[in-house]
Amino acid sequence: MIHYLTLYNEPFNAIKYGNKTVEMRLNDERRQNISLGDVLVFENIVTKEKLTVEVLEKHAFKNFFELYKNYSKTEIGYELDEEPNPNDMLKYYSQEKIDKYGALAIHFKKLDQFVIVFDMDDTLLKDDKTISKYTLDVLKTLQNKGHFVVINTARSKYYNSEYFNLIKPDYAILNGGSLIINKNEEILYKSLISCENIDIFIDDFLRVTNNFSIQTLSDFLTNDEKYKGQNAKYYDFGKTKFNDEIYKIVASFKDEKDAYLLANKYNLEYVPYFNGKFGRLNNKGVSKLSGNKKLSEILNISMDKFIVFGDDFGDLDMIQNSGLGVLMSNSHIADKYPEIIKTEYSNNEDGVAKFLAKKFKITAEP
Repeated sequence: MIHYLTLYNEPFNAIKYGNKTVEMRLNDERRQNISLGDVLVFENIVTKEKLTVEVLEKHAFKNFFELYKNYSKTEIGYELDEEPNPNDMLKYYSQEKIDKYGALAIHFKKLDQFVIVFDMDDTLLKDDKTISKYTLDVLKTLQNKGHFVVINTARSKYYNSEYFNLIKPDYAILNGGSLIINKNEEILYKSLISCENIDIFIDDFLRVTNNFSIQTLSDFLTNDEKYKGQNAKYYDFGKTKFNDEIYKIVASFKDEKDAYLLANKYNLEYVPYFNGKFGRLNNKGVSKLSGNKKLSEILNISMDKFIVFGDDFGDLDMIQNSGLGVLMSNSHIADKYPEIIKTEYSNNEDGVAKFLAKKFKITAEP
C-alpha cells in the first residue's frame, strides 16, 4: 500500500542528503494503517519534490519524550550540532493530541527514484500525434510512486504546450537541450544563442538558407509562409526587427558548407538532418544528452537512474548514456543497433507505457 505524506524542507533534506531513517508522527488512526512493507511517498511542501521509502519497522510510544530516548539525533533528523528536543514536535501536534494518540516511529529505507525520459514524436506520441489514456495513467502512477517523468525533445515549449498540459511532466528538456523547465513552467536552465549584432547575424543566415527558423521561449518563427508544422508562425526577418531570445535555429541551407562556416563564425554547433540539406544550430555542447546531464545535476540523481526512450539518431547519445536506454520497436534505426534494448510494442501500441508497466509492475489496463 502507498501512503502520501508531506514534509517541510529541513526534514525532507535530512532524508535526501543526510542520515534520517526514522519518521516521527502522531500515532493516530491514519498512521495506524501503515504496515511493514508499505511505501511512503514524502512530498516537500516547499519544492514539491518527492522521495519514496519502504517501511521496515514501526514502534508506538506513549509520547515523543519516550520516542526520543530510543534513537540517535541523526536517525530522527537532527544535525550533529543540534540538541534534540521532544518539544519541537509541538510545532506540528497539540499536546492534547499527543496525550490522546501517543507517538509513532516509522523506520524506513530510501527506495531508488528513477528519472523516466522520453522523446515525443514516434516515441510517446502515436502517429496521429495523440497520447492514449492508458499511457497517461501509467505515467501518473509512476509519478505517484515518487519517480520523475520528463519530456526531452528538439521541439519548442510552444509546440509542446498541448502535451505539457496533458502529461503534466515533472520536467521538460526542450529545444534540443537548450531549455529546462519544471512542472510550473519555471526556467531552471537555458543556453541562449547570442551575438553582438542580431541584424548582421540574421542577414548572414537569410543569405545562404532556403528556409530559416528560430525557436524562442514562446514561439517557433519561420520565414517560410507555407510551413505550418510545429505550430509555426510566419516572421519576415528581413523587414521586422527581431529582439527575442534564441534557443535554437533550424534551417535548410543552399550549400552545406555555409552551415559549417556560420557555425564556426558564431561559435555554434551544426547538426545536419536529411543528408545535410537541413539541420539545427545550438550552442556548442548542447544536446538532448547534455539536457539529461544538467537535470541529473539539478536533481542530484545519477545518470544510472535515468530510463530513456527514443526512436531516432538524435536520441542515440542519451539512450546510450543512461542507466537504461530503450529504442522504440518502430524506430527506423532499430536494426542498426542490435545491442540496444527495444520496446516490445510500437508507439502506436503504447510501447513506452507497456514497457514501463512491465518493469514497475503497474496493473493499469490498456
